[in-house]
Amino acid sequence: VFKDFDPVIKAASNPILLVAHPSLNARTVQEFITAARNTPQELSYTSIGTGSPHHIAGELFKRQAKVGMIHIPYKGAAPAIQDVLGGQVKAMFMGLGAVAPHMKSGRLIAIAVTDKQRTPLMPSVPTLAEGGLSGAEVEAWFGVFVTAGTPQNVVLRLNREINVAMKVSEVRERLSAGGFDVVGGTP
Repeated sequence: VFKDFDPVIKAASNPILLVAHPSLNARTVQEFITAARNTPQELSYTSIGTGSPHHIAGELFKRQAKVGMIHIPYKGAAPAIQDVLGGQVKAMFMGLGAVAPHMKSGRLIAIAVTDKQRTPLMPSVPTLAEGGLSGAEVEAWFGVFVTAGTPQNVVLRLNREINVAMKVSEVRERLSAGGFDVVGGTP
């Protein structure tokens, strides 16, 4: 990756949230950790698949919190969310856009965001560190890259134009509606 591509821009981030089914009776990071410790190797969590940032967030959480949880990978967000909504799986690490409607309806409880900072899209949801668990930050982000060796003036022009596009209110609104924080900046 470092040899074959040159960065153009970090376009957006997609906050990953730890959310739980209400029956778990965990509303905070510490309550969630307690629930995991009280049911070692019984508390399951889901993600959109093995090796995804969401899975990595779950495994890092387990390591830092020193808890045992069972990872149940799914092939995408929809089936994972359905099983958490149904209570078959008690928790998940999922992108904000996929779970926001269910958090607003109360069918899922937002425990924390895995980023280093709260997301402006849901400022009331604390970070894992604010909940007492540091060192478990995971950020899912999206960027634009070009083939290594692309002339610098082309890279800078692309960067400039993408930054301009990301300031358009319709683009920002559409990204926000999908659960993305607009980032932008330099290559």
